[in-house]
Amino acid sequence: MPPWRRLVELLRADLPDLWLVLGLALGSGLLALASPVAVQALVNTVAMGGMGQPLLVLAVILFFFLTFAGAVHVLEAYLVEIVQRRVFVRLASDLAHRLPRVRRETGDAHHGAELVNRFFDVLTLQKAGSALLLDGLSTLVQTGVGLLMLAFYHPFLLAFDVVLLLLIGLIVFVLGRGGVKTAVQESITKYALVAWLETVAANQQIFKFSGGPRWAVQRTDALSLSYLDAKRGHFRVLLRQIVGSLALYAVASTGLLALGGYLVIDGHLTLGQLVAAELIVSSALISLIKFGKHLEGFYDLMAGTDKIGHLLDLPLERGDGEALPAAGALAVNVTRLGFAYGQRRPVFNDLSFAIGAGEKVALLAGHAAGKTTLVELLCGLRPAASGRIEIGGVELGRLRLENLRDRVALVGRSEWVADSLFENVRLGRSDIDAEAVRQVLERLGWTRFGYDAALDALATELTVGGAPLSAAQGHLVLLARAMAGRPGILIVDGLLDDMSQDWRDAVLATLCAADAPWTLIVTTGVPAVASGLARVIEWGGEGDGRMA
Repeated sequence: MPPWRRLVELLRADLPDLWLVLGLALGSGLLALASPVAVQALVNTVAMGGMGQPLLVLAVILFFFLTFAGAVHVLEAYLVEIVQRRVFVRLASDLAHRLPRVRRETGDAHHGAELVNRFFDVLTLQKAGSALLLDGLSTLVQTGVGLLMLAFYHPFLLAFDVVLLLLIGLIVFVLGRGGVKTAVQESITKYALVAWLETVAANQQIFKFSGGPRWAVQRTDALSLSYLDAKRGHFRVLLRQIVGSLALYAVASTGLLALGGYLVIDGHLTLGQLVAAELIVSSALISLIKFGKHLEGFYDLMAGTDKIGHLLDLPLERGDGEALPAAGALAVNVTRLGFAYGQRRPVFNDLSFAIGAGEKVALLAGHAAGKTTLVELLCGLRPAASGRIEIGGVELGRLRLENLRDRVALVGRSEWVADSLFENVRLGRSDIDAEAVRQVLERLGWTRFGYDAALDALATELTVGGAPLSAAQGHLVLLARAMAGRPGILIVDGLLDDMSQDWRDAVLATLCAADAPWTLIVTTGVPAVASGLARVIEWGGEGDGRMA
C-alpha cells in the first residue's frame, strides 16, 4: 500500500476534525488578506489626501480581523493537538492487540523488538503532520486566496497567477520526483543501523571476545556509510526544490514589480493595488521558500507512515473458533503429524500418540528430534504440515487460539517483563493474588532451597533479563507462572534437563501431585528426567539441524 494511502487509512477516524481544520485554515487564509487590503486602502487614502479619521477606523478594523485570525489559529492548534493524541493512543492500542497475535513464523524472519522500534515514527507522524496542518495548509490556503484576489485586479495579473502556479507545480512535482522513495530508503538504512546497535547491546559476550569489538565498529561504519548514501540521495531531491524555490522567488518578485509598475503607469492599476499585490505575492513566495522545510516534513511523514505500516501489516493468527471447557484436565491426541521448516527436510513425519486427561507423561527424544517444534504445534503456535491434533476432543484447527492458550500453559525459554516478581507470575490475571503466588512458590520448593517466599519478596523488581534472579530461581518462577493459572494442560519444554536430581525430584513431585488439575507433558532428552513421569512416549525422529 502506498504511504499516502496508508496515511489516509490511519487518519480516517479523524476525518471530521480534519475537515474542521481545513475549514478553519480557509477562514484563516481569508482573514490573512486583511493586511494587504488595509494597506491598499491606506495608500489610496493617503494618495488622495485623506484625513486621520479614516486611518483610525482602518486601524481598528484591521486589529479586529487580525485578532479574530489569531483566535482561529489557536483553535486550529487545539484541534490538531487532539488529533495527535488520538493517533498515538489508537496506534498504541492497535499494536498492543496485534503483537501478541502475530504469527510465530514472522519471528523466524524478523526480530520482534527491533520491529517495534518503528512505533517511534508515530512521533514523526505527529510532528510533521501537525506542521503541515498548521503551517503548510494555512500557507497553501493563503497563497491560493491571495492569488485569486490578484486575478481580479487585471487580466495580466491573472496570467501571472497561472504562470506562477505552473512553476510551483514544477517545483513540487517535477523537481521533487522520487522524494518519497528516497525518504523511505533513508529510513530503511536508519533502522538497519539501529537494529545492529541493538544486537551489539543485547549480546555483550559476543562483542567482548574474539574480535567482537572490532567487528562492532566495522559493521557500524559500513551501515553508517549506507545511511549517508541514502541521506545524500534524498538531499539531492530537496536541494533541487530549494534552489527552484529561490529562483522562482527572484524571478516572480522582479516580474511582478515590473508588470505592476507598467500597469500603474498605464493607469490600469492603482498604487494601492500594486502595493497590495506585492505584499500578497511576496508573502506567497516567502511561504514557498519556507515550504521547502514543509516538503522535508512531508517526506518524513511518508517515510514514517511506511514504517508504521510494517507493524500494521504483520500477519496475524486467526481469531475465530470454538472454546474449550473452562476447567479440568484436557486430553491430547496426535495422529500422523508431520512438519518441516520451509523446503528443508521434515523435522518429523507420521508422529502419533495419545495422552489421556490428567496423565503425567514424558516425551523423550534425542537432540534435534523436534521436541520444541512439537510443543509449538500443540499450542497452535505453528500450523502442522500434515496430520491432526486434538485438544480436549476438538480438532486444533477448530479451536479459538486465544482460548486454547488460556487453557494450555507452556514453560520453556525464559521471558521476563521489567516489573515486580509478583507481576511476572500473575501476568495481569486479576484472579491471581499475591497469596496464591506465594503458595505456588512454596509448593515448588522456593523456601526449601534457601529463598524467601514472604509477600514482600514478591515486590522485587526484575529486569527484562530476569535479574536479580539466578537461573535456578528463574526456573521456579517460570513454573509458578504456569501453575498459578491452573491450566488444563501444562507443558514443560526441556526445563528440567539442567536441574540437579534432588531439585528435579521435588519439582516433579509438585507437578505430578494427586490434586494437580492438569495434564502434564514434559519434553526431555534425558532418560533420568523421563523416568520420573508415569508414562514415557519416545520417538527417534530425524532432525534438520534445528535446535529442539
